[in-house]
Amino acid sequence: MEYWMMIGCIFGLYALLAISLNMVAGEMGLMSLCHAAFFGMGAYTAALLVTKLGISPWLSSLLSPFFVAAMAAMLAIPLSRINGDFFAIATFGLALVFFSVILHWTSLTGGAFGMVVDLAPHGTGLARNPSKILLLPICFIVLGFSLITRRWRRSPLGRVLNTIREDQTLAGSLGKRVGTQRLISFTVSASIAGLAGVIYLWIVGIVDPSGFGVMDSVMLLAMVIVGGAGSNRGSIAGAAIVVIIPELLRSVGLTGQAAANLRQIIFGILLYLVLLYRPKGLLGRLHVGVEQRT
Repeated sequence: MEYWMMIGCIFGLYALLAISLNMVAGEMGLMSLCHAAFFGMGAYTAALLVTKLGISPWLSSLLSPFFVAAMAAMLAIPLSRINGDFFAIATFGLALVFFSVILHWTSLTGGAFGMVVDLAPHGTGLARNPSKILLLPICFIVLGFSLITRRWRRSPLGRVLNTIREDQTLAGSLGKRVGTQRLISFTVSASIAGLAGVIYLWIVGIVDPSGFGVMDSVMLLAMVIVGGAGSNRGSIAGAAIVVIIPELLRSVGLTGQAAANLRQIIFGILLYLVLLYRPKGLLGRLHVGVEQRT
């Protein structure tokens, strides 16, 4: 039972990350490849606040998403000036920079070995079995952000973002502040990913570079594409597929590196088939990566 609770927690994290990325890749059609960096930034920020500054785990968990939001806002200023393939390349570069920092700045992050961070109070159920305690709150958080982003999509800001997505020049000619709207969406999306990073740290109690690389960002983007852009149900479906595939491989006796490689092959084939036969994804309403008009 404990194992399946952990799987449920991991699924909830992936779903939360996919929903947050959908705000950028789905609603704005921008191929962001640095989302795993914001995920890792949230986890590392909480870990460093606890281990280096001695701040309480609860306060660190509250502060970390705001720090990620501030960093994302600064990065969004230059990113708001570029579109299409250039945006993907720029975010790819940001993901590489973040991964290089957490891997090589060993005095701060612990390098490849990472950091062990005990957030839960000793002697509590949270310390003994975090997945059992956190599963229900994670479900409520995913549901809450799903409803919030759905409301966001139907708000005036959401409609403006969809206009920007289809024709940025038209949106600008109508008096819409394109850069500001993109900055807001990118920042909110990153802060949700930072929150997911904090939750991840509470679950596993250790943070290292292995889960925050460029390929992890690609996998998150693939979740949105396969599940369907512009749809929270699609994002959740994409996350479910990513979680189910390793369990299917485990059921036939494949584990370790062989299972990891086969998982990527299977998901790559699935992504190809979805793009070929269902360009909007399984449950989507929009195409990912629209061509911006200039």
